[in-house]
Amino acid sequence: LSNVKGTISAAALNTRSDSLDNTEGLISSRAGLDLTVNTALTNVKGTLIGDGDVTLSAATADNGLGQIASKQNLNAQIGSLRQLGGQMLAQGTLTLRGDALDNRQNGFIGATQALDINVTDIDNRGGELSSQDVITLTGQQLNNSDSGQVLAQKALTLNVAQVTNRGNGLLSSKGGLTLVGSTLDNTGGALSALKALGIDLSAAFDNTQGLISNEDVLTVKTSSLTNTAGSISSAGKLTLDSTGAISNQGGKLLTDGALDLKSASLDNSQKGNISGKGLLTLKTGNFDNSHNGRVSS
Repeated sequence: LSNVKGTISAAALNTRSDSLDNTEGLISSRAGLDLTVNTALTNVKGTLIGDGDVTLSAATADNGLGQIASKQNLNAQIGSLRQLGGQMLAQGTLTLRGDALDNRQNGFIGATQALDINVTDIDNRGGELSSQDVITLTGQQLNNSDSGQVLAQKALTLNVAQVTNRGNGLLSSKGGLTLVGSTLDNTGGALSALKALGIDLSAAFDNTQGLISNEDVLTVKTSSLTNTAGSISSAGKLTLDSTGAISNQGGKLLTDGALDLKSASLDNSQKGNISGKGLLTLKTGNFDNSHNGRVSS
């Protein structure tokens, strides 16, 4: 089906095709829109929009500078979605399933209600994933570097094995934030939440020059933590549990509440600062507090 620079409009629309080319075209429905494409969907600079629920299925889709939108709920099953500078929008819930998502170059995926993305490989460098409600991200890899943003007005939950949030990447929630995975590279990035923030990693956590902050309790579990010139801070209790080393050279581990730190070794040298306004508990092996390291409560 080819609708290049064309217009297809109907009261309700349900189409099945081997391929669909809607380059600079318009496909719209005043009710539900149901599109099934066996192979490639091309929507470069095109618009797919439904006043009702939108259901989309395709092996691959290119939504570069295009728009896929629903005034209600949007459910998309796309093997590989490339939408450089494109938009995928829902005024209700938005659900996306697939193997790969390329949302770079100011790509935008947003929902007024819940946003649920279950994609194996998510590339959101310089892109934005946002919801006025909760966000759930599930996958093997998330690259949110280079000023990428994941913004939730309510809870943000990430079940992702490898999270890369370098270079001003931002993972932010005005509710709670939960990250469960293997590794987190937050070099020069930020994670923030207003409610409880929990990070549970089976392998390494690198927060070099990074920022982790919240206004409630903050819990980090990892096999090792590198916080060189980084900052991890909370208004409530701060718990840091590392089965390996914690390096806080020139870093800050701060809380307005109690601080509980466990590690195999602790390096707080080079003006490292560990401070809690409540009870401070340190359980570690080798402890280096040289070169103006500071521990206080």
